[in-house]
Amino acid sequence: AAAGPGNAAGQEDIAGQEGTGEQEHTAEQADSLGWKEKVTPYIQNTYYEYPYLMEIGWNIPEQKTADYPYSRIIRQTDGTDITCFFNEKTKQYMEDEAVIDSFIRLYPGLQKLGEQSNLAVKTPFFVSIRDVSGKTAAELAEESYYNGSLAENEHWGAFYTDLLEE
Repeated sequence: AAAGPGNAAGQEDIAGQEGTGEQEHTAEQADSLGWKEKVTPYIQNTYYEYPYLMEIGWNIPEQKTADYPYSRIIRQTDGTDITCFFNEKTKQYMEDEAVIDSFIRLYPGLQKLGEQSNLAVKTPFFVSIRDVSGKTAAELAEESYYNGSLAENEHWGAFYTDLLEE
């Protein structure tokens, strides 16, 4: 076979074959293949920011935000605004300033973790919110432990950092 662009003499030109290795594409080719925009993974986790246990999903695709009719813009401590989305179960917390303040305290640390792991932490979606006032992280962890195995309990990780501090 003739040497194609980027191929050494004697190597086969594989540009048209699928699944045969890495290939470079021009911006126009990538656009025609639907690869123009990088996909950001959706992440969902439970976080503990006293006095709330908040299950939050991240990175709702922009074209899907219309599917979530409950939203609120929240101003962060650095002055930037972030649009947060809520479901039917959590819409009651949209105007709850105590919940919003907890989120504002939580978000910068999550942003930093996202930057370190190279995963975006944007477009939050509040899946569930639980007020756990009056309980320490150790009490919550114990409750979590007795309600199911640690491996299966999504809340365990939310308390871990606070347990280290106690």
